[in-house]
Amino acid sequence: MTMSHFSSAALLNLHARIHKTSHTTALTLIVAAVTAIVVCLSMSLGIEPGWALAGAVAMLAALVIMRKWPLALVVGLLFVGSFKSTPAQGIGLTDPTLITLLLVSGAILIELLLVVSGSSAYSLQELCTGQSLGIICFVFFAATLAMSYLYTAAPAYGGEKLLHFVVFQTIVFFAPLIMLRNEKDLDQLLLAFLLLGLALASKEIYGILHPTNEILSGNQDITHIGSAQLIGMSLLLCVYAKPFRRFLRMLVLPILGIGLVACAARGPLLSLLTVMIFYSVMTRNSTGVGRYKKIAALSLVVIVVTGALVWMEQYPAAQEKIVEKQQELESLVSGSGDPGGTTEQRLDFYRSALSDFSTEPLLGVGLGGWPVSYYGSEKPGYPHNIVLEVAAEQGIVGLAALFAFIAAVWLAARRIWQQRPELAFSIPLYIYSLLVSMFSGDINLRALWFWAGTIFAISRMCFSRASENGKHPVFQPA
Repeated sequence: MTMSHFSSAALLNLHARIHKTSHTTALTLIVAAVTAIVVCLSMSLGIEPGWALAGAVAMLAALVIMRKWPLALVVGLLFVGSFKSTPAQGIGLTDPTLITLLLVSGAILIELLLVVSGSSAYSLQELCTGQSLGIICFVFFAATLAMSYLYTAAPAYGGEKLLHFVVFQTIVFFAPLIMLRNEKDLDQLLLAFLLLGLALASKEIYGILHPTNEILSGNQDITHIGSAQLIGMSLLLCVYAKPFRRFLRMLVLPILGIGLVACAARGPLLSLLTVMIFYSVMTRNSTGVGRYKKIAALSLVVIVVTGALVWMEQYPAAQEKIVEKQQELESLVSGSGDPGGTTEQRLDFYRSALSDFSTEPLLGVGLGGWPVSYYGSEKPGYPHNIVLEVAAEQGIVGLAALFAFIAAVWLAARRIWQQRPELAFSIPLYIYSLLVSMFSGDINLRALWFWAGTIFAISRMCFSRASENGKHPVFQPA
């Protein structure tokens, strides 16, 4: 190499160092200027400068999180309620749910501003490509709920229910459509879900091993249905999602399985086993997970769950609850007309909802109106079955909107199945969410709408790839 080449390389290296130094200097000056401005403003307003600087740092950290890990925030919105020791009393800026909601809303707003301004690599039309039917069906269902509020006998509870759906369910449904654009984003979503699922399972296991005096005395129920639903979803992700097939499965599955049993919730556990049996038997090897591997995973989960049940029976905090659930199931399977416990209560809920539907079949009794007819007064409650809930409160019109949305999800899932079978893990997760909403959920089950939005986002990824390649594979059912 000649001397001129060495001189050129040295000049380029020197230029790079000067460029890097100038950037560092500029960033330092900007930080110093912002710090000075914050201190001066806080002193003029009579605010402690330390608190003002902490607030500025927190805002900067929030902006970084909203841009770097937006989908992790969306997943956090599903889990945040299960980590709180006490439910929120009203709306407050210190409520973790509200803080997470604001961060997710900010992330969506920033992304939309970038899209509208043309600074994003995607346009709004590209983000909704091929998913117009699903979006229209979701809006139609939301409009049906809003219309049913106009004639409800429970305006206070119905208004709260409508506000919760419009705010939370709309955000968790549209967030994946807006921010889930490629497989890198998908990996962030899956990793966040699995880590939070492990943390939640560990929390439930710790609660069983270290019961409080209220639990030991029988004054506090150990059943945590919401936590069980989320842990069950994390377990399905661990089994079927491609990034986690080799990710310490033998260590992760036992923790999730024991955590699921520790929640003492019958519906999520039965729903999990039903989905795994169906998915193991009915699907082909085109999903990237062989049938025998699926059956092996199912067998492992059954062994873990059975072992966890036997292990937990020695703890006073769980022994009575497990025996009670087993007796209810045995009575139900044997055909007993009075299984007792929560099973009998759920059956009573179902009969009441069917009675409301037969009374007002077209439009229902109105949003939040079922508790009025069941309890005789306006109070929070739902029949623990989303189909019967919609039938009772929105009638045939609501059922048509709900089934139309489910059909749109099925069409999007079919595209995933035929074009990107390795991403078909989202299908059993949505089926699982739908099943738990038939036993222990209502229209405000966030995971149900979140996984629907995720399926639409993955379907859009499949649609875009097929359009680029000019291929439209024919669907082949399992």
